[in-house]
Amino acid sequence: MNTFTTTSRSITCKLCMKRLARVAGQRAEARNHAAEGGLAAVDFGEPRCVHENYERPEDRTNPAQACQRKQPNQSAGVFSDEGCIDAFDCAVSASNEAARLNAEEEPADAPLYRWELICPDHEDQPQKGCEVCAADDGHAVDARVVEGVIVAHAGTAEGSLPQNTVHPDVIAARIALHPMLPATLTDHSEVTDPDEADPQVRGYMIDPRGGGRVAVYWIEAGLAVRRDDPLHGPSLDAIGHTLHSKGWRIEPILRGTRCFFAWRPDADNTPA
Repeated sequence: MNTFTTTSRSITCKLCMKRLARVAGQRAEARNHAAEGGLAAVDFGEPRCVHENYERPEDRTNPAQACQRKQPNQSAGVFSDEGCIDAFDCAVSASNEAARLNAEEEPADAPLYRWELICPDHEDQPQKGCEVCAADDGHAVDARVVEGVIVAHAGTAEGSLPQNTVHPDVIAARIALHPMLPATLTDHSEVTDPDEADPQVRGYMIDPRGGGRVAVYWIEAGLAVRRDDPLHGPSLDAIGHTLHSKGWRIEPILRGTRCFFAWRPDADNTPA
């Protein structure tokens, strides 16, 4: 059975995700209005930050925790591929704004907007991977580009662990998935242990398995998500559909799996 029988199923999933994000944002806004109206002592069930703002129920990036641990002079920004487009004192507000902007966009394979803590010393730069800090520390800001795709930058890797950035199967998959969002990873990234996960890491991750075969993951709040996750699981299907449309062969994606396997179009030893 073909994993991708029609494109309509993928489009429907994306539309559902868009509606869920809009409804969840409205609920969070209602909770915040209630808190402002004298109901601050009411527990609505979701984490509330030091600014008394509630996280959206489906938000797994832990902005309330970020509000608690960030420095007093540190802001949270909304970022796109073009850089920081807005800044907030509250990380929950930044997360909600990113979700609102994504909900206004046409359905996409990956969100166009994200939130990150801003470097306290350099405005418009994310705290993680700040280019100015890297340069000031004497580290070369090395942006390694392969066929127009950044695979490594300032000690981190895009879309794979650093040791796999130049693997030919990883590069081929990165090119096929461009411009979907790659996860920013380091040598110490742990995507299966909740205690070690970085809550600000999200995007796809490619793990080469040899012979033209790769394992593909979707990372949300630093953890690989299962396909049956009602909110983020469809991201695995979207990645698979994109690779399939580029000629990659996709092995059947099991419901409870955290990854799927794909074969390069020119692989000689694909399974029968």
